[in-house]
Amino acid sequence: MTRREKSKSQSPNASGLGTIHSWTYCLTLQTKNGHNTGVKKVLFLVFGAVLCMGCQNQSANAAAAKGLAQNWVNDMLPGYEIKGFSCATVDTDSDGYVAVDVMVQKEGGDKHLVQLECPAAGDPLNFQKGSGCKYKQSPMENRW
Repeated sequence: MTRREKSKSQSPNASGLGTIHSWTYCLTLQTKNGHNTGVKKVLFLVFGAVLCMGCQNQSANAAAAKGLAQNWVNDMLPGYEIKGFSCATVDTDSDGYVAVDVMVQKEGGDKHLVQLECPAAGDPLNFQKGSGCKYKQSPMENRW
C-alpha cells in the first residue's frame, strides 16, 4: 500500500486525525530517489518570508516617517515646504523612533535643516511611542 492509499484510506474522525495525516502526507512528498522535498520547501519559504519581513519593516518606517514629517511641517511651520527628506530606516537606539532630517524652505527664503524623530511603524512587535514626529534640533544656525 502506497502513502497516498494510506492517507486516502484513513477516514477523518472526531479529532481530525485524517486531516492531520493528509497534511503530513503533503509535507513528506518524496522524489524518485527518496529525498523529502516538501519539508525543505516549507522551511525555505518560511525562512525567506522572515528575511523579507525585515526589508518591509524598513520601507514601512521610511514611508510612515515621510508622511508624519510632512504633517509636522504643515502644523509647526506654516508656509514652509519640504525640499529635502532623509530618514533612518531602522530604530537604532530602540526608543520607538527613527531619525529624520528635513530641509524646509519658505517661498523665496533660505533653506533650513530640521531634525525630527518620527515613530517607527515597521516593527509589529514594538508599539509606537507617539502618533506624530517630535522636534529634535536644528543643527545649523537657523535664522527663522
